[in-house]
Amino acid sequence: MGASVSVVGFAMLLALVRLFGMANREEGRPGFFALLQWATLALLVFIATIRALDGDPFAIVALVLACVLAFPWAVARHVTIPAGWWRISRALVRSSAWVWYDDNRGGALVAAAWAAARAGGPAAALRFVESECEAHGNGGAALILASGLATAARGDLDGARRLVASVVEFEGPAPPVMARRLAVEWCAADAAARGDWGRVIAVTRNGHGTAASHWLGLVAARLCGATPIPTDAALRKAWLEVPRRRALLPLLERALATPAIPREQPGDVDVPRPVSRLPDGDPHAVALRVHAELLGRDEGIRREHVEKVGRAWDRVLADVGFAARAQARAKDLGAKVDPIEKLRERIELELVELLHARSVPVGDEGPGTSATFDRVRRRLHTRLLDELEVTADALSTRVKRRRALAIHEEWREWLTVRGQYERAVAQTGLGLRRHAFATVHGPACALAAWLWNDRKARVHAHQMFRWLLREAEIVEDEGAILLQRRNVDCGY
Repeated sequence: MGASVSVVGFAMLLALVRLFGMANREEGRPGFFALLQWATLALLVFIATIRALDGDPFAIVALVLACVLAFPWAVARHVTIPAGWWRISRALVRSSAWVWYDDNRGGALVAAAWAAARAGGPAAALRFVESECEAHGNGGAALILASGLATAARGDLDGARRLVASVVEFEGPAPPVMARRLAVEWCAADAAARGDWGRVIAVTRNGHGTAASHWLGLVAARLCGATPIPTDAALRKAWLEVPRRRALLPLLERALATPAIPREQPGDVDVPRPVSRLPDGDPHAVALRVHAELLGRDEGIRREHVEKVGRAWDRVLADVGFAARAQARAKDLGAKVDPIEKLRERIELELVELLHARSVPVGDEGPGTSATFDRVRRRLHTRLLDELEVTADALSTRVKRRRALAIHEEWREWLTVRGQYERAVAQTGLGLRRHAFATVHGPACALAAWLWNDRKARVHAHQMFRWLLREAEIVEDEGAILLQRRNVDCGY
């Protein structure tokens, strides 16, 4: 066999291997095209080995390329992605027929975005990833993960966390499987880097992650004393399975040095806190002091702190002597307003702003320990619902007018609506949750139906339907439950 014939023959076989990989998108492994790819690889390796023994230099090159194409994801993850070679990473994973069997086009985009992030976020790479996200209409979890990695490379870590966390929360057998596993790993690593070990435990609990995320989950459980607490042997064994584990040796030693003693976790028990006593002294001076202390808190504001301030102002507002002095002063100054009502308005607005900005849970409607607090809570409920209605109305208007966004941007907007809903619910209770669900259900369902019926973004729409069904069951909306069950049953 001449040199030119050898080159042409090997090139044709390598091209077939790649084409079979690119054509692959199966529901299980191994699929038809994966079997064809392996058969072609076997033939290529057999011929190349025979030719290499005869001294053909092209056969050695073909053997090396065959090994690379046989394990494209392993080569990409351990070599080209850490090196930041985003074009090569994309080309390799595009022909993956095993790891990314259910969407290697999306997997290739994830590999490109990941490599771009490791390379420091070159503009050309990020533009390519974003343009591909716009063109790849039904990319599902892989598209969202790639968009999240590109967002992180641009420095928007909060936006990246929302996008990647949404992949972790995917329900059902959403393809591709590897995208969810990588999302779990990214979220676990990000939380571990911030020292948020509770978040690491939460994100690794479902078992969908990688060897690295599994080990981080064990470390988090050991550091937090969360049961079941891993043994030293389990920590060491899981560490040995993590790629590039030497860099994680200090964290392993820290975990091993932590005693394996169960500790009470936040939220394990709900012990009622006693009502704190107000300091002695002039009621107005005391109210000003506790109010200033509350506004000056950097973190850790709880409902009882706000109720304490409310009780302090209740005493002032109910003080007949204080009211008489305030009205006399207002009359001397020529003011035309009731000073007590003006003071009450200002206090309540300041407390509402604080609760809203810090996302402090205040519970549902019901008697509290302070009339001022009760009014503040009602004002906060109204504000949260009004803001949610504005967002939902804007979404509804856009969907009715068929003003389409790129699919990954549609998902971002959906996460914005859902996040606003969940923050409002977290601050209140079931009563507001019912009102909030009635507000978002129609616009969100219309968006999901539009994505499903007209734009064929069925993975995204299916996740929206699943979320709506779960919320409908929580608020016991029978009509919404029946509707969303039918929608979920449509599958992908």
